[in-house]
Amino acid sequence: MEKKELQAGLNCRLVQVNAVGGKTGRNFRSAKVRVRDIHQPPWVDREIVHLLRKKNNLRRKANVVSHHEISASEPRFKANLFNNYSQSVFNAPVAGESVRDFVSKALRYLDVNKASFGIPSRLLKECSEEITVPVTTLFIKTLGTGVFTNQWKDANLVPIHKAERKSIVSNYKGISLLDQLSKILEKGVFGRLFDFVSPKLTTWQHGFFPGRSTVTQLLQVVHLLSSALDKKQQVDLVYLDFSKGFDRVPHDKFLPKLGTI
Repeated sequence: MEKKELQAGLNCRLVQVNAVGGKTGRNFRSAKVRVRDIHQPPWVDREIVHLLRKKNNLRRKANVVSHHEISASEPRFKANLFNNYSQSVFNAPVAGESVRDFVSKALRYLDVNKASFGIPSRLLKECSEEITVPVTTLFIKTLGTGVFTNQWKDANLVPIHKAERKSIVSNYKGISLLDQLSKILEKGVFGRLFDFVSPKLTTWQHGFFPGRSTVTQLLQVVHLLSSALDKKQQVDLVYLDFSKGFDRVPHDKFLPKLGTI
């Protein structure tokens, strides 16, 4: 199609588009594109324009949102509606899930690429159907008697260098590789206790808490500082770092604390 023909006032033309395929050079598709505006390239057809308009409409924010015959236009009321909707569709963990179902799922989804101690993860995963019943029985008896087998208490301690001189032993931290069965049991107990314990924890707890991390902790501190600056208030920060904190926790004092929860 020549430029002179377009300028002659041909507002509607049929353009033949041939697509040549591969090395054979054979035409495998022939499509006709109707050009309705000479000022637009022929490849901008009606379907593409429709998709672009649809995308622009999706980007626009709704002035009024509604849910269950309740409408809101102010930001905070909109947020409450979205919060209520999210809670209504949230699938909470099934309290009646059997121990057998949990064990079967945990064995089938073991990560064989992670290092472990004791029975290899791949063996547990490949034999998950055959060992689900005996492992479930073992877990039930362990929880019923309150006796944790000594073999699950063993660990393969791997030293990981932290900083400074590598020749100093105190510059290393130990990573314990635990038995996979003990980790599955621990995960099951954690899932049952977390919903009970989490409401009793302070909102300032960010470590070892699902959905929280060092990033959320920094965001909370920055928000506190910004609010204080806006109100022209003074803020004093004290950062403490407990060396070997987990290793030095006295069990005779820690266990009674857990008993009071």
